[in-house]
Amino acid sequence: MLSSNLHKKNKRVLFPEDTVAIIRKLAEKYGIGENAEESLEKIRQGKTTNGAKIAATVMKTAQDNISCAKMGAILEEELNLPPEKAKSLAEDLDKEVLALIEKNPLEQKKNQAKAEEKISVKKSTPIKDAYRELSE
Repeated sequence: MLSSNLHKKNKRVLFPEDTVAIIRKLAEKYGIGENAEESLEKIRQGKTTNGAKIAATVMKTAQDNISCAKMGAILEEELNLPPEKAKSLAEDLDKEVLALIEKNPLEQKKNQAKAEEKISVKKSTPIKDAYRELSE
């Protein structure tokens, strides 16, 4: 199962704050959304919710640089979706979540700091008062 493999990964990925809401919205759109009662029942039975399966697939896709087509195949298998529906869900997840993530946020911050350092304007020495220099 995908979620058990996620803990073995050491790659860092920073997702947009509204990722959970996006996943819920897309699950509803594709007819696989679950209300709170259904989710709790699955959890009581030791099963994984559809939202958790989608989240795990998105995480694995981001960490392993998996293609959108491969993500569709994983979603098809994990959620028992028809191939076209899984492909369409994968494309929506790619546009609405994966396109917005930051991979290796610490590395990105270092690179951003280096870029800002290069761009920063050096403090110039103060300009001497030309009038006073002439009169001295």
